[in-house]
Amino acid sequence: MKLHEYLSSEGALTVSQLRALIHVKSDAQIRQWQHAYSARKPSPEYCVSIEKATEGKVMRWELRPDDWHAIWPELIGAKGAPDVPSEPRIGKDSRAADAVVPIPDRERRAQAAIGEG
Repeated sequence: MKLHEYLSSEGALTVSQLRALIHVKSDAQIRQWQHAYSARKPSPEYCVSIEKATEGKVMRWELRPDDWHAIWPELIGAKGAPDVPSEPRIGKDSRAADAVVPIPDRERRAQAAIGEG
């Protein structure tokens, strides 16, 4: 269950109750995570605290879906755990490897000044 789903469900903790349980300074921080303002995510420590405070209704992998497996590799294959997200491929078979990345003018001038460009 996602944090916003949990907080709007019947019988859930309020934002203020959750804040007090996990020792966050303000309700606003919880709301930022709840609504993913500016793609903000709780720290790994807060993810574990939220999981415990919600009695496992909000799992840490739901709070950090892109990197949970790198933070908590022991959860890979755990009951209910999602599949590990695939990593972007970089290499001989990848189009990204053939991409031309422009060098910003300032960096190009710095390279030319020291004789690398």
